[in-house]
Amino acid sequence: MNHRSKLLVISEVGCGPPFLGNRARVKSLIGELKSLGFEIHFAGVNMTPEEKAGTLHCVDRWAWDFSFAGRNTISERLQRRWNKFMGSDKHLRQGTDVSVDRWMQHRWMDEAKALQRREKYDVVLVEYVFHSAFLECFPDCLRILDTHDVFSNRNQRLAEAGIADQWFSTHEADEAHALKRADRILAIQNKEAGVFRSLAGEQAAVFTVGHISDTEPLKLPSSGSPRIGYLSSDNPLNFKSISWFLKEVWPQVHARTPAAELHIAGGICRLLPAFEGGKLHGPVSSIRSFYDSVDFTINPMRAGTGLKIKTIESMAYGRATIGTSVACEGIEDYVGRGLEMTDSSADFTEACHKYLDDRSAVQEGARQAVAAVEEMNTCWRNDLRSAFSRSSSSFQ
Repeated sequence: MNHRSKLLVISEVGCGPPFLGNRARVKSLIGELKSLGFEIHFAGVNMTPEEKAGTLHCVDRWAWDFSFAGRNTISERLQRRWNKFMGSDKHLRQGTDVSVDRWMQHRWMDEAKALQRREKYDVVLVEYVFHSAFLECFPDCLRILDTHDVFSNRNQRLAEAGIADQWFSTHEADEAHALKRADRILAIQNKEAGVFRSLAGEQAAVFTVGHISDTEPLKLPSSGSPRIGYLSSDNPLNFKSISWFLKEVWPQVHARTPAAELHIAGGICRLLPAFEGGKLHGPVSSIRSFYDSVDFTINPMRAGTGLKIKTIESMAYGRATIGTSVACEGIEDYVGRGLEMTDSSADFTEACHKYLDDRSAVQEGARQAVAAVEEMNTCWRNDLRSAFSRSSSSFQ
């Protein structure tokens, strides 16, 4: 290819801490798009200096900072007063649905249009529906929306599952409007792809691109006590999930196999008390080193949406994984291939002992997990290539 197509990524998340799934996805997508020959430019949305620094080395050029700071126009002051009067921030904290464009700033649109006039991008990739308005600033290039999740009625759905996670949640009509701004939509798993096709109709093509994670099978620990691993951030979904495991599963596992150790890492550790048979590592700089130290992993997710990226990452490192049906959503076809799926505490306990009692099961689960991820990667890479295929003649 003589000419590298220029692709602009607009996102509020970059390539940050390794235990945060959305950061891992953005980093993976950027790497995959580079391998397709794109020149990657990045525009951060109200991004911290630390996250920007962590993203710079992954892209070819930093294009722009869309920031809340800066100019203070009359319209912006009026917008802030209106938001305060309407109590929109309170609505977000209480978990009610808000406009899909709640977090957009008027001047960002002008800045994005100026950026396109100057750079003439071939493709723009916007992360999350709540920043989909950016797509309207790029009418003359291929516009792609990476959804990460279904956000219509999100908080209500989680509340029904007993999760008080009060992040962004919007109305179904608003999400449909956001999706229709795109030419192409990336869903993170097939179930959500079906939702997006229903909402967007024929306005945009939907492709399933899960978390592409290069396999790097690690050797299993050769000695010492058997170790179970769990790595996660400190969001409410993860806290509820590991709390359930520690109450309903771990006491039975530890009573039957006292030598077994449960190693937990990531931001979740700050929310957890010390417990018998376990070790809290806190945030880690290398997920590879963490997985290198354990025999197999768990993901006891009790509720949630999207794709559970840490399930795939642990399998990619050659670690058999035990997860609930929620943790396996989107990769159900690979259950039984280094991936165990169970929802009851008794069955989860037995699944743990399958690996604690039989070293050969750990080894075979590790082998199968790597093979399963390689198949996932092939499928998702094909869809990614298809999603971007018309942006350059070299991809036909």
